[in-house]
Amino acid sequence: MRPLRYLVKCQRCGLPARLKVASRWTDGHIIEWKTYALACQDCAEAALADARARRDACRTDPGETIDPPVILEPPNFSPNGSADAKGAARHGGRPSK
Repeated sequence: MRPLRYLVKCQRCGLPARLKVASRWTDGHIIEWKTYALACQDCAEAALADARARRDACRTDPGETIDPPVILEPPNFSPNGSADAKGAARHGGRPSK
């Protein structure tokens, strides 16, 4: 099966998105990546600021944790929303393992 080919656009300006703003979420058993935004280089910092505000407003249940959002660059993330925990984040530190 051939991969789908489509243009992913920045959610702020509509230019091609090259970066993902995401944070690691866990309930102690499952680990997932919460995607806050797909962004171009010019909009990445604003998208990160928005993601931080959204994370700070998020309520969690006991045992849940949401790491601070980071900006991820390819190939450290894949189209299905997962990210490589070994991949370095460009801002906000390295994703937790």
